[in-house]
Amino acid sequence: MDVVSRPKYAAKVDSWIGKGQIIVLVGQRRVGKSFVLKDFIERHKTETDANIISIDKEKKSFDDIKTYADLNQYIDQRFDSRKHNYILIDEVQDISEWERTVRSYRTEDNTDIIVTGSNSSMLSSDLGTIIGGRYEEIHIHSLNYREFLLFHNLEDNDSSLSLFLNYGGLPGLSRVGIDDDEHCWEYIGGVYNTVMLKDVIERHEIRNLPFMNNLARFLADNVGKLNSANSIAKTMKSLGQSVSTRVVLEYLGYFGEAYLLYDAPRFDIHGKKVFESNDKVY
Repeated sequence: MDVVSRPKYAAKVDSWIGKGQIIVLVGQRRVGKSFVLKDFIERHKTETDANIISIDKEKKSFDDIKTYADLNQYIDQRFDSRKHNYILIDEVQDISEWERTVRSYRTEDNTDIIVTGSNSSMLSSDLGTIIGGRYEEIHIHSLNYREFLLFHNLEDNDSSLSLFLNYGGLPGLSRVGIDDDEHCWEYIGGVYNTVMLKDVIERHEIRNLPFMNNLARFLADNVGKLNSANSIAKTMKSLGQSVSTRVVLEYLGYFGEAYLLYDAPRFDIHGKKVFESNDKVY
């Protein structure tokens, strides 16, 4: 499959090359983090001083790399101190104690490291502990409208805009095809269910699944509107369900960690009102 470059992220990644930071690509599942790595390879493989060492744990050819010791051995066999080494690891969380390897190679001269991983093990709150402060986190988002047109070979018109607003910008839709509505929604639903299961339910051991699902639907139905965790809790109480404001805030935080929603806090408040939960979510 051809790799379509996303210049915004290509420029961000390249801007941190040679600065001694581990580059970590994060974002919702299936937004194209792996393809940002592939694009990096395409753009740099012809450089005479480049030595690219790429590990993709989704491919069976890398099944033997299970621990940091296996990873060290694989990299050592391909490392060339005479060149600029680029170490790229996709789905790094599948390698036990991978952080020991990247912390070690970060100290090598002329070496840059770029990693991606699933949200359940690569959240911002965890990275500082896992690899220390020597990393730069780059958020990868789904396609914007211009990228959507490029990926689907569409002209800029009302019909294309309608398709974008209807299906969104998951890059994988370019393989599914947007000419079949049923296939599109099955794919989108599958991605959503995977994010919910892996990055919310399993990670945080959610037990109140009915409320979690209803809260997600409520937020999706109220995009761009002010939402108060306290008012949601009161509504649930009026319906005979005991859900505290703290639980609502926790669930909102879980959705945010999994990149299912983004909040837009108010900027015109001061003093004690800062502590009120009354943001807009998207």
